[in-house]
Amino acid sequence: MLSENITGLATHGARLCDAALENVALWHERDISHSSVERMIGPDATITLDFAARPRLTGLIDKLLVYPDNMQKNLDRLAG
Repeated sequence: MLSENITGLATHGARLCDAALENVALWHERDISHSSVERMIGPDATITLDFAARPRLTGLIDKLLVYPDNMQKNLDRLAG
């Protein structure tokens, strides 16, 4: 469940990047039609990244079980 949540948060972060890139074309304009998006991108992106990294990703890594023998079997099965 944690990894699914992290993936969803990453998708949300990517959409914020899309919004920022769409605003680039408007930088030379004299209107403020893009300013509301710019005001939301910073806080949303930093809060999302902080939430994904601190409680979610660290919780996932803390509880992660690694089975080296199984990893080696999978690598051998696929010829490395």
